Amino acid sequence: MLLGKMLTENKVAVTKAARAARYAWGSYGELNIQPTEPPNLFIFTFNNMETRDKVWMDRPWSLSNTLTTIEKYSGRGKPEDIPIVKVSMWVQIHGLHQNQRNVQNMEAIGSYYFLEFLDLDRAGLIMLVTRGF
Repeated sequence: MLLGKMLTENKVAVTKAARAARYAWGSYGELNIQPTEPPNLFIFTFNNMETRDKVWMDRPWSLSNTLTTIEKYSGRGKPEDIPIVKVSMWVQIHGLHQNQRNVQNMEAIGSYYFLEFLDLDRAGLIMLVTRGF
């Protein structure tokens, strides 16, 4: 099971969340969606572990244009007690002068603007100076 929280101030209807999840993950296999409290918190159950793991590995997700954080959930404990407030995402920085595009600056920007800087795309370091981001 996965526990997902749709990060929006508006309450998301269960039918809208279910439609968005089925649209995003339907090709992975069957899934069941169960709303829980507080609002916008859902339990996603998949027909097999491979499907669940694929959804987990392909995160972050935007369901119905809403960033959705996901955490693995064993079914034990209250869903609302599971902390799911972080999401990993890939960010591109545009508009830097060519001589500012280096590893040290990218790491400094990542650490300054984000709670936790995970890594830099090291595969493209040779192209770092010539790309626009």
